[in-house]
Parts: sequence; C-alpha cells; structure tokens
Amino acid sequence: MGFINKKTAILSACALGLISGMASVASADILFATSYDGKQVYRVDTFANGGLGSSTVAFNTQGGADSLIFRDPNNIIYTAFDNGQIRNYNLITNLDTVLNTSGAIGLQGPRDIVLEPGGNTVLFSDDKLGQISRLNLATGAVTPFKTGVIPEGLIYDKTGALFAALGPNTVNRLDPTNGNTLQTIALPAGVQVDGLTYDDANNFLYVSNGNANGDPNSVSGGPGLFRIPTTLAPGSAVPLALGQFRSPDGIVYNGAGHIFVATRELTPPPGFNIYDFNIATGISTRNTNVPGLDDLAPLVGPGSPGPGPSVPLPAAVWGGAFLGVLMVGMRVRQSRRQAANA
Repeated sequence: MGFINKKTAILSACALGLISGMASVASADILFATSYDGKQVYRVDTFANGGLGSSTVAFNTQGGADSLIFRDPNNIIYTAFDNGQIRNYNLITNLDTVLNTSGAIGLQGPRDIVLEPGGNTVLFSDDKLGQISRLNLATGAVTPFKTGVIPEGLIYDKTGALFAALGPNTVNRLDPTNGNTLQTIALPAGVQVDGLTYDDANNFLYVSNGNANGDPNSVSGGPGLFRIPTTLAPGSAVPLALGQFRSPDGIVYNGAGHIFVATRELTPPPGFNIYDFNIATGISTRNTNVPGLDDLAPLVGPGSPGPGPSVPLPAAVWGGAFLGVLMVGMRVRQSRRQAANA
C-alpha cells in the first residue's frame, strides 16, 4: 500500500470513528432539567453510568426556575417563577436576560411554557394570575391569552393544534388564535393534571398526575400518567404507570417510545428522581436524580435543543477523533523521513 493510500485509509478510519461516535450521541437522550429549589438548570446524560444516568449543573438561574424550552440550540428560555419573569440564557455567551420587558399585564407566577409554531412567541401558564399568557419574543410584550383557569402543561401537536392541562383534572384543546376551548376531556376526580407531552408517531398526548402517590390500587393517586388520543374522545384516557412513582411534574417524549418523567418525590432516596417510562412495556426505570427537580426541556419538536453546542459530544468521542488525527500526523512525518532517506 502506498503512502497516499495509507493516509487515506487512516483518515477514513478516523472519520468513521468520529461519525460513529456522533451517531451514538444523537441517539442518546440528553435532558435539560430545572431545579426550582436549587435555582439551577442541569444537563442530564441518561445513558451515563451504564444507563443509571448522571447530572451536572449547566448554569445558575435568576430565581427558582420552573420550566424551560430551547429557543434554538444556543438559547434556553426559562420561567423564573420567584421573580415573575421569562428569561433567556445564552449557552455561548452565558448572558441571562429578561424577555418580558413590556406589556399590558405583569407576571406573578410563570410556570409551564411552550414555543409556538414560527418560533416568535411563547405561551406560558401563570397559576397566580389564573391565566395563560402570550409573550412576543421580539418586542417583550405580554398579553392575556386565556383567563380564569388553573393552567399547567402546554403542548402543540404536529398539526398545530394546541392542548392545555387545566386544573384540576382536564385536558383541553384550545384555539391558538384566541384561547377559546374547542374540546375537553375530564380525568377521574382526584387527579391533578400537570405536565403534558406529545407522541407525534401515534398522535397521543401524555399527561402527568401530580397526585400520584405510589398506590397502584388508588383510582386517583395510582396512575402516574394518562394516555389520551388527540381527538380527546370521551372515555379514551388510559391510566399508566400504576404505583410506579410519586409526585410527577414535567414529562417529555423522546421520539423513540420512551417518556422521561421528572418527579418531586422524596422517596426512594435521594429523591427528585427522573424516571424512564417505556411505553411498550409499561414499566418505569429510575434513572438519576436532580436536586430540587421540577421540569424537563422537550426532546423533540418545538422547544427541543436540536443539534448544536447545547448537546456537546462526549470527551471520549473528541478524544478518539483527536487521536486519529494525531496518528495521521505521525504517519505523514514518518513517511516523509523515509522518503528523505531513500
């Protein structure tokens, strides 16, 4: 094999190794989670430690952060509940700025948030004001969207239909232009709806039951989740994850048959655990914990990170690529010496 062929083979091997590493990263579920109690956002690698997961602080927040979404791969929008603010944190510059700079109403308790189609506005729940509000990201203006409700999770499906979990126990389809209720499905009495996510492959909504108490025999406190078709047909809600965890809050679908559930349970220790719910088997596996855990950023669809610096490649992948490049360099130098001595 000649020098050029050798170098080409080594470069090809390095490239294949890097591509393989990147593919494995793309298939991994990297979560971003709010720690309301700790006033931080965590980065969670659910595949680390043999699938047991690991969590590290991504950045500190201004006030207790309740919910978060990605505006783009470099910017995270989060609700600063304590401060009555919607804020933007840039992962490149580390700048943390207020977005709600003007508007007809003030913010009292912003919680769940969703990026709207087009990416220019967000809707967010304000449970202290008892309404859903809309924030224009370009102007900072906040306007009422739906008042007189107990708002929780918000989600858009792939058709642009808007759904809202409204307390205590209903999931509603809302008109995205004016907030009017188009359809409603009620869950059993005693259920407290909270987080909301969407399975775009099967057109199902999943809603968490904040009153889940770990008792599989309890009608209201047993199910950790409910599955609901986007038609919201009466009687179509299916209880899931019976007795498998307590006090679930934010939930996200990963696009591959799993739902990650953020719980504010205190037991089993250390508490504040993330669970991986396998839709096919109906079984939850405890993954890792985040101190003060509250919510999770979407993994797919609007508000998800997508490719970019927010999902960095593991050091092992970059290390492997660097080693490959170093080997190429050493081979080039060796071949040059051999040519000079010939």
